[in-house]
Amino acid sequence: MKVDERGFVAHDAEQLRGWLTSLRCAVALLYGTKSHVGAGAFGARADAATQHARSLTALVPGATLHALPSGHYLLEDEPIELRDVLAARLAQWTAAGLLDSTEPRRPETLGLRALPQYESIEAAQKALRGRTIPTMAAVRAALAEARADDEVPSDDDDDARRSSATALSKERADYFGFVG
Repeated sequence: MKVDERGFVAHDAEQLRGWLTSLRCAVALLYGTKSHVGAGAFGARADAATQHARSLTALVPGATLHALPSGHYLLEDEPIELRDVLAARLAQWTAAGLLDSTEPRRPETLGLRALPQYESIEAAQKALRGRTIPTMAAVRAALAEARADDEVPSDDDDDARRSSATALSKERADYFGFVG
């Protein structure tokens, strides 16, 4: 398996730490014990990756840490082991009820507009169903109703203008373009 490296981005360590401290959800940090990450902050020690992962895990309350015998690219190095760890964590979180809550995903908590409420299924279907394309008679009736309160007629009301063609439709229908 080859991982597309265009999906990786450089990150600022302090920005990452700030983001981790703001998390309020179930978190599992997975790392490769042979990874080069952490070697700068923790020296050239053999357990630099472990020390780095532990320092990041400590920033998130309740986070768990999982070590895999791989390098930095877990999915590429140990795909089966990674799948097993993720499946086990998801099963534990589901059993603990951590994944069943819809509270964090409510529109109000996400800063989104609340969804409309309807009196009945029929009212919801009527409001949400696609509209039919209006007929020319319906358009004329709507325009007449809108113009009923006009104090001064607009230029569009002039019958002479209705017979003129736009620049897009002045050529015959089988003519397909200009030359030059």
